Amino acid sequence: MNCPNCLFENPVTAKFCMQCGTRLSQETSLPIKQQLGNQKQEYPQSPQAERRQVSVMFCDLVGSTALSKQIDPEDLREIILAYRQLSAEAIHRNGGRIAQSYGDGLMVFFGYPVAYEDNAQRAIRAGFGIIADMEQLNARLMSEKNIKLDVRIGIHTGRAVLGEMGNDDTHEQMAIIGDTPNIASRIQTVAPVNTVVISAATYKIIQGYFECQSLGYHSLKGVPQPMEVYGAQQEKDVHNRLEAATGCLTPYVGREQELETLLHLWQQVQSGNGQVVLITGEAGIGKSRLVQVFKEQIANDDYVLRECYCSPYYQNSALYPVIDLLERQMHLASKDSPEIKLAKLEQLLHKYECQIELVIPLLAHLLSIPLDERYPALNLSAQVQKQKTLESLLTMVMALAAQQPYLLIFEDLHWVDPSTIELLNLIAKQASQSRVLLLCTARPGFNFLNSNYEYFSQITIKQLSESQTKLLIQQITGDQAVPESVIKLMVAKSDRIPLFIEEMAKMALESRWLAEGEAIDDVTIPDTIQDLLMAKLDRLGTAKEVAQIAAIIGRKFSYEVLRAVSPLDTATLNSSLTQLVNANLLIVVNVQASYVFKHSLIHDAAYESLLKSTRKNYHQKLVQVLEEQFPEFAETEPELLAYHYTKAELKEQAIHYWQLAGQKAVASSANLEAIEHLHKGLELLLTMSVTPERNQQELAFQTTLGTALVATKGYAALEVELAYKRSEELCEQIGETPKLFWVLRGLWAMSAGQARYQTSLEYGQRLMSIAIAEQDRGLELESHFTLGLDLFWLGEFASSREHFEQGIALYEPQLHHSHAFITGQDVGVASLAVNSWNVWLLGFPEAAMQYSEKAIALAKQLSHPYSLTQAQACTSWLYQFLGETQTVLQLADAVITLAQEQSFPFWLGWGNILRGWAIAHLGEAQEGIAQICKGLTTFQSTGTQGWLPYFLALLSEAYGKLGQPEEALVVVAKALSEVKKTGECFWEAELYRIKGEHLRVQLQQTKAQAQEAAVEECFLQSLDISRRQGAKSLELKATISLARLWQQQGKNEAAEKILSQIYGSFSEGFETKDLKNALALLAKL
Repeated sequence: MNCPNCLFENPVTAKFCMQCGTRLSQETSLPIKQQLGNQKQEYPQSPQAERRQVSVMFCDLVGSTALSKQIDPEDLREIILAYRQLSAEAIHRNGGRIAQSYGDGLMVFFGYPVAYEDNAQRAIRAGFGIIADMEQLNARLMSEKNIKLDVRIGIHTGRAVLGEMGNDDTHEQMAIIGDTPNIASRIQTVAPVNTVVISAATYKIIQGYFECQSLGYHSLKGVPQPMEVYGAQQEKDVHNRLEAATGCLTPYVGREQELETLLHLWQQVQSGNGQVVLITGEAGIGKSRLVQVFKEQIANDDYVLRECYCSPYYQNSALYPVIDLLERQMHLASKDSPEIKLAKLEQLLHKYECQIELVIPLLAHLLSIPLDERYPALNLSAQVQKQKTLESLLTMVMALAAQQPYLLIFEDLHWVDPSTIELLNLIAKQASQSRVLLLCTARPGFNFLNSNYEYFSQITIKQLSESQTKLLIQQITGDQAVPESVIKLMVAKSDRIPLFIEEMAKMALESRWLAEGEAIDDVTIPDTIQDLLMAKLDRLGTAKEVAQIAAIIGRKFSYEVLRAVSPLDTATLNSSLTQLVNANLLIVVNVQASYVFKHSLIHDAAYESLLKSTRKNYHQKLVQVLEEQFPEFAETEPELLAYHYTKAELKEQAIHYWQLAGQKAVASSANLEAIEHLHKGLELLLTMSVTPERNQQELAFQTTLGTALVATKGYAALEVELAYKRSEELCEQIGETPKLFWVLRGLWAMSAGQARYQTSLEYGQRLMSIAIAEQDRGLELESHFTLGLDLFWLGEFASSREHFEQGIALYEPQLHHSHAFITGQDVGVASLAVNSWNVWLLGFPEAAMQYSEKAIALAKQLSHPYSLTQAQACTSWLYQFLGETQTVLQLADAVITLAQEQSFPFWLGWGNILRGWAIAHLGEAQEGIAQICKGLTTFQSTGTQGWLPYFLALLSEAYGKLGQPEEALVVVAKALSEVKKTGECFWEAELYRIKGEHLRVQLQQTKAQAQEAAVEECFLQSLDISRRQGAKSLELKATISLARLWQQQGKNEAAEKILSQIYGSFSEGFETKDLKNALALLAKL
């Protein structure tokens, strides 16, 4: 017989191909008396196939080929019929189902079509039963025919797809697809005669219930890796899981203590001492039940209750639990007009003590509700809008808490989005001074707080005790009398996890165990939640299909969407929903007829029971329904459509919506969510064939991703570099594209932020080449800025000034301010502000101050917060150069205020550093050092690696003011190391001067002549560098320090000569501090 799979020629009697293991012949499984019949059968329409866990047993009669040569075929037929009959009886006694028969072989399912709580145990018991019954058959056969039969039995447990398959002559009632049956059949071949051999997967399930012995690892045909198998020897004398458990049990504790803790904390809340509580525990352990009981205990108290639910579908949708809560409070309906939605929002907010005119625009934006003319749009950056939204939500919470105790519940935080975590931390931070109980639930290992609070409590829920398990069963079954045997079985098989117990007890009621007194062995009591829920769904009839379709939509779903997707008529659908609610699988959550699966595990079980192809088809239908009948989802929740299109394997549409979701999130400053959306879209996009259109779309993804990554990681992050580098590659592949210039601009900023100045200079030169080729004044202006700043960092101040001034000459606000919405800064303001540094360094203090004043005036004229912050920050540098401490302090405070209001961490760090320097020079050195260090931490958290030599110089000066020259010198050494590493040398001359001043302080303490030479060397090196750079103002500072040293050494003539030369080279700024100091020193010389 040739194998249909590999064409290997096998003996006629072979049941499986001896080369590849493919089944060669089969008979459809029929009632025992018909198993040898070949008449054609008429079958009903095949039911939907299912995904299940099943234990498969293969039972094979040993030596049947040799036996066929010893006895008459009719006698052999009777023997095989007897063997089949006794096997079928043992199998049926243990709840198994003969799926297929192969002459003298049987394939048996345990767990399909009916699931039991101990499927694997039943399979082994059936195997033992067959072997035991064979002994009685052999006694008769030996006496009548001198024949002894032997069997081999193999069992494996795993996932498979089961159901009817084929039609007419190829029809199979109990078809199984997957490797589970193949593994079971191969295990049978290595079993010693008259034994039951099981796989490691089956052994893991039944461990503790049977005595087993490892038979080692075996290479099985068709199985890639050797598998360990076990010989099942006998059943142990155990009665429950406690006795069967081979490892340490998790210590079980009662719920009374947890409830008492919550009630005690609630009393503190009522007294005005707010609390934050996190309840953690594994899925199904009873987190939600504890919250429910707690609410029942305080039902008579006067308090406000708000409940939020996190969802796995919305882990990357900013503030989804809050949006969901607000929509439920407002009773929003999909058919509501924008006017009605806005009216409902206004009605809701009247309950809170908040500024309606400010909060309405924020929450309307959050809820995607259009505003009318009464509410002007807020002129805020996306990040600030997000922050003010969070603050408004916090104000709403605190407003209600000021009126009465407030219980705020967040369930399933392990699915929370990052923005909601921010809100929770804001609430937690202020909770202690209010009457708020923030009560959250999450799975183990999750904590949402970014700080430790004395008023934070974590309650970890463990397994119930046996007595509490029995009490829970009594609460569920009510007045029904529960046989002790059933209670014991529930306690043993539930693992004392409340969800298991609850569902098992309700199943007992539905199955009429209690009323009809059925034998426990014949009752479906799954020992895993998967099988338990599958059995519960099996009994629902049409309602099972409704649960499965609803699971496609999500854990929470609306009636309208379900009705649009379901093929059932309205009456059947409504009846099924009622049945699901009555069975406690679904909960009605609001008057708008929305539903939620009672537990996420119930939702998962319903979803996973569907074939992948069925899920795909339903997702396809769902997105079609959402697009055609619920178009608002595309605008308000593009990530939801993106998710369903992804599951529907409609890549193009999924990519489109992931891109929209990413753009929407970036616009709302939900940058972490945006990154997730964009990554998912890119993952799909990169599976598509490479075409010019795909490259264009990827470029849009990468540039948007770069924007989001810069906001969350900083310019210097590797992820930012990868996004912009890939964008550059795409631009090269696409060819002519206006996006190339701005991609290179992003790469320039990234390189500069990483302090890779030669690389950033090369990008600046490329930008200039493009600008000249395009003859675009705006692009040329941007290019002059990049080159000017690069050359400034590298100490080429005259060339830097030339580029800035050329750019300033090109700049026209009405034409070029729009660049700020691409780069984040107004290039005119930035050029004026930074060029003030060049002008001062080159020896023109008054002109430098004029540039900075113009920069600030222009930024104010443009009403651009970022540019104003930048202008004031750059001016604070200029006045630090000038030594005007009080002015620096005023400017730094202004920078800090703006940076905090607008969420600019780069400038916030900058402002804190300058403020620290100022207060150190005003006599508060210790505080100043702390603020500089704080600013450095904030600044470097953005990923920026540049500017450090200058900022470290300020820190070194602060240590000098504190009288710690040793620490000051350590900081200077670090700064000089940065100069050497990066080439950022614009402040190098001043670093050597500062080093010399700290050494001179040490010299005064030690009187070491060798150190005097080192001081002089530092000042001379500072002079050499400043002269080489043309930095006349730094040369003046170095000359003053050297002249003072020479004065102390009695070299007045040399000091007077060198100081006179540099002083005489200045033509302005004689009222600035350094020139006045030089003049005063000259008078003494």
